[in-house]
Amino acid sequence: AFAAAANCERGGDEACGECLSCKKIAHNNHPDVIRILPIDDKRYVSIDQLRELQKLVQYGPSAGRRMFVIIRELESPKTEAANSGLKLFEEPPAGVSLIIVTDRAEAILPTIRSRAQHIRFNSLPPALVKKYLSEHYSFKAEELENYYALSGGSLGRVKDIRELLPQVGWIKKGIAEVERRDYADWVPFIDEFDRQKAAAESLLNVFMLGLWQRVLAMGGDGRWLRAMDAVLEASNQLRRHGNLRLTLDIMCIRIGVNLRAPAGSKA
Repeated sequence: AFAAAANCERGGDEACGECLSCKKIAHNNHPDVIRILPIDDKRYVSIDQLRELQKLVQYGPSAGRRMFVIIRELESPKTEAANSGLKLFEEPPAGVSLIIVTDRAEAILPTIRSRAQHIRFNSLPPALVKKYLSEHYSFKAEELENYYALSGGSLGRVKDIRELLPQVGWIKKGIAEVERRDYADWVPFIDEFDRQKAAAESLLNVFMLGLWQRVLAMGGDGRWLRAMDAVLEASNQLRRHGNLRLTLDIMCIRIGVNLRAPAGSKA
């Protein structure tokens, strides 16, 4: 919206949504609005992408009044990627604005954070999220509550989960057999996560949704609640750039220990 307003052909504080510039931005084909996302199976923007970006923006806007570069997943655990674009962040070319979108600002290099203007977007109000879910998805009342609980006030997270559900039969199988699994039984499950590492956090949300449904079915059994805690901790660890396979190893061990404990125990 910010990029559209700045380049709207009618001027004013807001985009009109009708001029050629606004329509191009809405359809992701405006030459001066560039989106940088991780490619292939990468979880973060690569060094090569940032180097290519520096070449792309060096001459500034070509069609609009201002060029906008929107970068997601810059929180690389390897600082070479962010460092390679440091000069660009320090001194962007005239007419170029760089927008870094993140839900974990603390993971951005301090040298970049210190040069940025921080704009925080709060979670959407519960009533607004539930209204959107009920209008756009055919959820039953219980499903709506489950999806809302996992959304954290983010519609994007709900969309991620919905898009992944048709292809995650292996997660459903893992949940169905979770009580009977020893660690060795989890290895194929972890291997599948490893193959889809770019979507690991979203897949964990799907796994968490399934476990939450089991928690409700088990009447709030403390063992299942602690299994949920293990998944939550794994998700948080990945957000802190923890090693994917090690994080999942620990998660599965903790789930097994908790679910094999006698009911009412505090494993």
